[in-house]
Amino acid sequence: MKKLVRWLVPPCFGAMLAAGDALHAEMDVGAQTRVGEVVLETDAAGAEPFGRIGGMAIAADERVWVLDRQASTVYLIDTAGDLAATRGREGDGPGELRGPSSLTLAADRLWVMSSNARRIDVLPAGDVGAPARVRLRLAEYSAPGRPATAYTRPIVLRGGRSALVTVRRHYRDYRRNVILALEYDLAGSVLRELAHPQVPDRYRDYGIVLHLPTSRGTMPLPQGMPFGAKYWVVRNSRGGWAAASGTEYDISVHSIDGLQTHRIVRSEVEGPPLTAEERRERDDKFAFHRRWAESSGGTISIEGVSDSWPPVEWIVFDAEDRLWVALTPATGDEWAEADVYSPDGIPAFRARWPAGIDLRHGAMRGAVGWGVRQGAMDEDWLVFLRFRVEEG
Repeated sequence: MKKLVRWLVPPCFGAMLAAGDALHAEMDVGAQTRVGEVVLETDAAGAEPFGRIGGMAIAADERVWVLDRQASTVYLIDTAGDLAATRGREGDGPGELRGPSSLTLAADRLWVMSSNARRIDVLPAGDVGAPARVRLRLAEYSAPGRPATAYTRPIVLRGGRSALVTVRRHYRDYRRNVILALEYDLAGSVLRELAHPQVPDRYRDYGIVLHLPTSRGTMPLPQGMPFGAKYWVVRNSRGGWAAASGTEYDISVHSIDGLQTHRIVRSEVEGPPLTAEERRERDDKFAFHRRWAESSGGTISIEGVSDSWPPVEWIVFDAEDRLWVALTPATGDEWAEADVYSPDGIPAFRARWPAGIDLRHGAMRGAVGWGVRQGAMDEDWLVFLRFRVEEG
């Protein structure tokens, strides 16, 4: 087991001040910047090296629960890097996990999506309580030979009496497949279907569309978004969600019932330019789609071609429901950056931390955060950051 403790002194950085209203937020010059200093790195939970970290949840005391997908175990790691508690193990019995994929800490319990996303295992986070299991009833959302699948981490509602999960509903005709948000009670029955964006928009955000001739005319089949673009949808602890455009700095935030509460737009922000090698990769991808369209008897349309990456790399809600909007770094950048917004959409601060540390699990609270970085042998390292206000 390796454990490193170190402090970094960051260089000066020009910060940005945020000002905005309830529906539209624009950044301006002068805001507070908080720089993440690496306090601790460890590649193991006690004597057990991490296999593959699949989820993290930060507790109120800054310790972190870490889901190791390969070990089917959840570890509690303190801020000194020591192992404080262990939950779960491989199996199907009470308190055991099989194929765990995501983790939520809520109502003093750990909620783990397990067994090919068909059940939620509930483990006590404290010393009191017994493990439980929620078997998700998905049959009515499945087609013959195409079972419905749940994914993303559970969102715990009603004080721990229900869980909201995202489900892909399948039909015989795969083009009718839809994404649903289903709230399950602890018996595994669906209480209600909630709003979930059907994204990305099939024709606006997809940059590569195959047009196939049919007896009824030409049928458009989306093949992919513009090169490098991704469409992010994340939910907060109350079940509300934020959706980020795949090509612009444009985030729409909604309540659990789908009502838009605010919108965050920074149209002046652009992504970094593609390198020559990245442009060749993009052009090779387009050439492949053109050849495939010709072999299928159709044509291909390619829109949104750009020599730059999209400005937003990812978004996530942290443990306090602050929204982190990470900016796409240029190749070789030493620092990663994110704009952080309050739960009401008011710009809070600019976060900055060493590049290569992934904070997409959302294990941030107050002025600290836990992330993951890949080691030289592709091993997972758990990283503890403390964010300090940059002077000057």
